Parts: sequence; structure tokens; C-alpha cells
Amino acid sequence: MTAERSIVIDEPMQEAINELKGMIRDKFPTAVFAAAPGEDPAGIYLDATVDTDEVDEVLDVVRERLFQLQVDEGLPIYM
Repeated sequence: MTAERSIVIDEPMQEAINELKGMIRDKFPTAVFAAAPGEDPAGIYLDATVDTDEVDEVLDVVRERLFQLQVDEGLPIYM
């Protein structure tokens, strides 16, 4: 039996999601987003659909801030 962990999108998490979306939209204005709970590891997963074949182009935009959100602010948010 496994324990299920519920991830809540509270105000700090929503602000982080909005910040990451804004950073990506600055470079990719037509980006489309979806946020949903995930399990490996448990957290909120932000998916960005952008007009590029290079995933690293998108991650380069948010990598440093995403790390800060995860480590410094303790938010379980992933891309």
C-alpha cells in the first residue's frame, strides 16, 4: 500500500506558476500552459507548449528561478 500525498496549489504556488509562465511568455508569446499534480516526485508539474523543437531553449529561460523556487522556497514545482 502506498500513501497518497495531496498537493495543494496555494497562493505561493500559484504565484510561482504565474511567474514561470510570465518568464516563458516573454520569450515565447504564444506559449500554452497546463499545470497538474504529478507523482515522481510529488508536486505540481507545469507543462509549456511552445513553438520550438529545442526543450533547452525553454528550460534556459526558467532553470535558475525554478531551482530557487524548489530549493530556497521549498515549492514542489517541476517543468
